[in-house]
Order: sequence, then structure tokens, then C-alpha cells
Amino acid sequence: MGLKFKKDDFLEKKFEDFGLDSLLSDVDQRANEAKLAAEKFIEKEQEQLAKKKDEKKGQ
Repeated sequence: MGLKFKKDDFLEKKFEDFGLDSLLSDVDQRANEAKLAAEKFIEKEQEQLAKKKDEKKGQ
């Protein structure tokens, strides 16, 4: 899902001049890593909730 930036040729040159192109790709990579970590966390939480519901039904 990463962040998407629309760059025209002029801006792309300016991004390169100031080193922002690598910064933006780093930010995009970190955002993707954070998204994956959040998805894994949510998945684990849902599994734990399902286990708790199953335990309550079993009682």
C-alpha cells in the first residue's frame, strides 16, 4: 500500500539534487514495514480472541 508520490521531470530533478528521492523511498519502505507489522499484530490478536471464544464455548 505504500505512499505514492507523483513527480514531474522538474520535481524529479530537484528531488535528486537534494537527495529526497532516496529519502522518499526509505519512508515508503518503512511505511510498508509498519503496515506488515500491524497486519501481523492484528492477525495474532484475532487468533487470541478466537481462542478465548472457543474456550468459553467449551465451558
